[in-house]
Amino acid sequence: MDARNQPVIVKKKIPPLPASGVQASDAPQPLVISKQVIARKAPESVEPDKMAANSVIEKAEAPVLEPADRLPQNKITPGSALPQAASKTVEPRAESIPAKPQSHLPYSIMLSSCRLPQSARKIVADYQKAGLAPYVVKVEFENGDVWLRVLAGQYPTRDEALKVKQVHHLSDAIVRKTPYANLVGSFTGEDGVKDALIRLQGLGYSPYVLKRAENRYQVLVGAFITREGAEKQKAELQAKGIPSKIIDR
Repeated sequence: MDARNQPVIVKKKIPPLPASGVQASDAPQPLVISKQVIARKAPESVEPDKMAANSVIEKAEAPVLEPADRLPQNKITPGSALPQAASKTVEPRAESIPAKPQSHLPYSIMLSSCRLPQSARKIVADYQKAGLAPYVVKVEFENGDVWLRVLAGQYPTRDEALKVKQVHHLSDAIVRKTPYANLVGSFTGEDGVKDALIRLQGLGYSPYVLKRAENRYQVLVGAFITREGAEKQKAELQAKGIPSKIIDR
């Protein structure tokens, strides 16, 4: 930098007066002017990383004006909060409670199997005295044989059927899964149930009743291992004027 641009400090030297307080001569005393140049401190060197960081900060602090056609349109991204003016209180919607599913009772206890109806009736009477409620199911095999199975109970699991078998000392009985049956009617009172039972018994069937809920009863006929057995019985019922529906018991 040019020395002419440096500040100048002027100092005036005044020689000391004599002891008498009078100058030794009348000649004017020279003034001594000294010029002191103060050196300006050189700027400190800045590391390249610090310079780059400072430039980023400066750019971030400086406001940038976007053209009107490039201004953001207040887009709402998923998960972002809504503006205060657009917020809306949503009342929770009551969910409908699904109906309780109907319990399945696919298992039965097969007490006996015979060919003659009179034999089946005697077996039913004997087990009724023992406290059971047996019913008879006619089963037709592919070779043309017809057997009458005497069954008892309707149970949700095999274990529950085995417990009943043990309690009643039914050592010769067999637990079978017989889920398919023909639903003849559903009733909300016992009067309709009695009429349906009397009608089916008069036609030679052995119906039984399942209580599904309070004052809700189902009158069923049959208990088959396969659906084909239930379909044969349904055709027979229809031939006698009794509509039915095959259900998975």
